[in-house]
Amino acid sequence: MKHAYINGVILDGSKDMEPVEGEMILTDGEKIIAIEAQKDVPAGYETVDLKGRYVITSNRESGFGRHDVLLEPVSASDDAIIIEFKV
Repeated sequence: MKHAYINGVILDGSKDMEPVEGEMILTDGEKIIAIEAQKDVPAGYETVDLKGRYVITSNRESGFGRHDVLLEPVSASDDAIIIEFKV
């Protein structure tokens, strides 16, 4: 299934990891197809609006066995997402 994630904050995993807003993530199944300026969602994509749905915390690759990034849902009906960066 194809999804277009809008109104989110993108963290690229780089050393400085500055949050990026105003872009959308296009996926097909489990693969990211593109990250591009947020505009009209392409035909065939289901829109997922992330605005106000998650609180993001980061341990900035602390190396202490903790998550690097946690997306904690505001609503219990959404899934939590834990991200661990590997180099």
